[in-house]
Amino acid sequence: MKQNDTRDRILQLAMYEINSKGESQFSLRPLLKQLGLTTGAFYKHFKNKDELFSEITRLFSEKIYERVQHKLERANCPRDTLSIMGKILLNYYVENPNMVEFLFFNSSIANGQYLSSDNAERFKFLDLVKLEVKQLITLEELNISEQKMFIQLWSFIQGYGILIANQLVIRDDHLVDETLLTFIEGAKNE
Repeated sequence: MKQNDTRDRILQLAMYEINSKGESQFSLRPLLKQLGLTTGAFYKHFKNKDELFSEITRLFSEKIYERVQHKLERANCPRDTLSIMGKILLNYYVENPNMVEFLFFNSSIANGQYLSSDNAERFKFLDLVKLEVKQLITLEELNISEQKMFIQLWSFIQGYGILIANQLVIRDDHLVDETLLTFIEGAKNE
């Protein structure tokens, strides 16, 4: 068996386990046992569990990015693009809540790695969101920093997604559009 095959098998099963059970239920030893691997074999492919989690974060981000890409053809402007991306992310909260929770809150990125600008092109979905926020600010001539607008949008989608995933509210896609417009209007008046 090739080394890359083993690495891919580890990644695929780890992603499946995290998506199915969540990070809190993830354990490396049972995963390796299921694959018929020793911990030594694992360390030939990953420095540690954080490196595995970081790679899974990248792969999850890429998966969302690919899902978003083909739907963005109907977007006419950054506002439309951000709205579509937000709604797709909400779909993930409903369909794969463990994956989204892992993507944003896993232990390997607790130090802010996912949101850091040092990861250009590492997390494709995040990079696309940041690009669209920048274009929105320029196009709409908003009086707000990119970081502040990004935080507002990101926080709203995450919070709303958590409420939906936990069945505390009923999803309303119009709320995404209304909130985006509210943020834009607020930034025009700053």
